[in-house]
Amino acid sequence: MKCGHGQNTIFDESIRNLYLLLRILDDRKKLTIWLIISALVMYEIQKRIIFPLESLLNFAVTQHAS
Repeated sequence: MKCGHGQNTIFDESIRNLYLLLRILDDRKKLTIWLIISALVMYEIQKRIIFPLESLLNFAVTQHAS
């Protein structure tokens, strides 16, 4: 569905994103790839942002976490 100026509505974008997600979930190979990529991204965020921020603020949560 297009708006008067030929732009997509937020609803259209949401539907398109939902279809993309469903296609990924339906394909085991794509799902595996996305899960690996997500895990690597989360690891990098933790290593480069969370840990330095934690030490900067003198939090010792990660060191004592089991």
